[in-house]
Amino acid sequence: MFDNVKIQISGSNNFLYISRSARISLDITVFNNSVIYIGSENYYNGPLSIFCAEESNIFIGSNSLFSTNVYIVTSDGHLLYSLNRGFRLNQAEDIYIGNQVWICDDVKISKGAEIYSNVVIGTKSFAGTGICYSNSVYAGSPVRKVRSNICWRGNCTYAYQAPDFDKWCIIRQPSFRVPEHGVSFDFIRQRFNELKGNHTKLLDYLNSPEFQKQSADLYADGRTADLSSVKRIYALNTAQWKKLFNNRFINSAALSVSEQTDGFILPPKCLSKQKGNYAGGVADASKKLIAGFRRHHARQYYYSCESSYSFDPVSCVSVNETVIFGGILVNHFGHFMLEGFSRLWYLINHPALIYRYRVAFGVINGVASWFNAFLELAGIPAQRVLFVDKVTRFSKIIIPDESIMSWDYIHPEYFIPYEKMISEARKKHAGREAFPKIYLSKSSYSAGCRCIGEEYFENFYRTKGFKVIYPEKRSIGEMIYLMSCAKEVVTTMGTLSHYFLFAGEGTRCVALTRTHDDTLYPQALINTVKNLDWYIVDVSQNFFYAIRVAGISLLGITQSWKDFVRDRYDEEITGETDSRYIFEYLKSFYQMYKDPAMFKNINSMGMTDVFKRLGMLFFGESFSYEDKAVKTDYQINADCCKYRLDLLKAHPDLADVIDSRAVLKYSGHISGIGDSPFVIENAELGSPSKGNQIEGLIIDFASGQADLRLKYAVLSSNNRWTAMMDAGSFAGTRGRSQPVTGIQACLYSPDDARTESSGVRAGKLTYALEYRIFSSGVWSCWAVNGEKLVSPDNRPIFAIQMRLISNL
Repeated sequence: MFDNVKIQISGSNNFLYISRSARISLDITVFNNSVIYIGSENYYNGPLSIFCAEESNIFIGSNSLFSTNVYIVTSDGHLLYSLNRGFRLNQAEDIYIGNQVWICDDVKISKGAEIYSNVVIGTKSFAGTGICYSNSVYAGSPVRKVRSNICWRGNCTYAYQAPDFDKWCIIRQPSFRVPEHGVSFDFIRQRFNELKGNHTKLLDYLNSPEFQKQSADLYADGRTADLSSVKRIYALNTAQWKKLFNNRFINSAALSVSEQTDGFILPPKCLSKQKGNYAGGVADASKKLIAGFRRHHARQYYYSCESSYSFDPVSCVSVNETVIFGGILVNHFGHFMLEGFSRLWYLINHPALIYRYRVAFGVINGVASWFNAFLELAGIPAQRVLFVDKVTRFSKIIIPDESIMSWDYIHPEYFIPYEKMISEARKKHAGREAFPKIYLSKSSYSAGCRCIGEEYFENFYRTKGFKVIYPEKRSIGEMIYLMSCAKEVVTTMGTLSHYFLFAGEGTRCVALTRTHDDTLYPQALINTVKNLDWYIVDVSQNFFYAIRVAGISLLGITQSWKDFVRDRYDEEITGETDSRYIFEYLKSFYQMYKDPAMFKNINSMGMTDVFKRLGMLFFGESFSYEDKAVKTDYQINADCCKYRLDLLKAHPDLADVIDSRAVLKYSGHISGIGDSPFVIENAELGSPSKGNQIEGLIIDFASGQADLRLKYAVLSSNNRWTAMMDAGSFAGTRGRSQPVTGIQACLYSPDDARTESSGVRAGKLTYALEYRIFSSGVWSCWAVNGEKLVSPDNRPIFAIQMRLISNL
């Protein structure tokens, strides 16, 4: 219903769209070539004054509350120029306001303001150029954030009495929550500018499902917060990934800028290659570190610079110049892309400073050729950049705070450099071909981790209409342009998946993991803060040593991949990984790790025998390095492979059975040692000779368990059996000095899983579980599937051995 509405049009070619609300009270003045959109179910305490000039646009979302004397204006109304350069400084700018916004009394919203959803603007405030982020209260002139993590409701409280106080003193389930950066007006802004002047198409757009979705997306987007509504993680280590995504990645504390007079910039110096920690940054005359490079608020991570080092203030280079400290740059593409712009938010917000002061950086591992390519897109030309390679004193150093600690959180200002680079890349490459679906491939890049089998995924996604992109063959600007235009991106986890930073909000981004037991905190951070439609899919089939950052990885058709393709593309993958990729993986692994410098990475993993076999099998070589194997957790995949090779050698006629055979692994809590690493079946857990008692036990499958279940229990010295535990669960005690004195374990089929007081009934299986214990100086006989095995006189058990025996 219109109530006290006044619209004055002082020009032509304007477009006004006012949606339904119970009561509409507006005072609108519009001039030429402008678009004004006002959403539905807004509440107006008095006429909302809107002044739209200089061909600008105004977007106002839905379900908002506008108090009295609220004024929205896109133009200053007069001209302001720079005396130095003669440029106009105050062009009109669009205004965008999201959904569920409460604008209090006497507020002015000026050109360039972007107010995200679920925001409160306090009384007598001024909101100008800049962003008011979601779930927050802003106040002041100009506005600043005064409270975070809020939601609000429009109930009028003036007449409340005691019962109302009790009813509304707490809201049990907040009704509205938006990811802090879960709002983007980019799509709406783009379409308004494209269709301005063509009112028929503009009206069609505003009535289209496309616009309805975009405007609805200004509300809470559960894709990044609700892991239960959509399956997003297809991996063996789903629990670890979910734990990462439960972190709070946004730190809303205001950033500041400090100054250090007669300050020193110390080039980073490595303190420990093994730990990867460095010293360097900005120091004062007393050599105290003022600013470095932090990756977590409480812990040090690789490349961190969190201390100073000794230097001679008298003999060092001295420059009578004021510089801005741009931070520490790492000559590693992924690290640089993620963390290299941490302090640049201040410069981009104050571009005039770039031509007044140079920007000084410290560098780890030397200056890369692509440093300046990124920096120029961020608006910092090469001639304004200073890479400090020796201790240098400056008359003054301006130090903006860091906007990211990549293993902890980001600040809202973190996005400013990326938005600038995206804007510049789109200008520079406007008109070039872009692709809605792209696959970023690592296959033609020789450095870092080599991914064998990626060709399969390239071909799979080509058939889905994806353009395969090899990033090293394109310029930085091209890559940012392509990422910003894409609607769906797939790549392997690591450096390439950091390109998601340049994707638009809501872009479907799929990261294929290269190791099945690894997670990546910064990737969880990127996926969340960018509000992406993200998926994690485990395609790793490594059965030897593998790490994400280097070495050899085998990518192939895993069960996780099959599940993802079925859910995402409604297809059933029936094939398996091409054997030629497996053959290439084995050869490549041997060739890489036979080098003594590389072999030390695997020599501690009990893999020497496997390695010798690979050398003989593929190259006829005799591998002769001394075996100093020390068992660790990382040996599991390699030991499984070795175990199957042994079985295949002894029973070549059972190749198909052995290839799919389940393999057990088990670990325990051992007195005086703690939790032990897992060992593979037939190996001894504990030591018959050292006298350390076993106090607890975990039994699980290392592989091949699809058609099997496992339950087990232990008897402690208190003469009590534990409950029957499922595979992977802990049975026993820790730290109570109660040794295990008996065990019971049973293998069974899912079709015959009846639990009884005596244990679990087993159906007919292809192999049986056997186990024995070492106690009172001797090994017991082997117990079979479900039998209770107790030590003589209830004495402590010092070692356990298990195996699966074929029933064929």
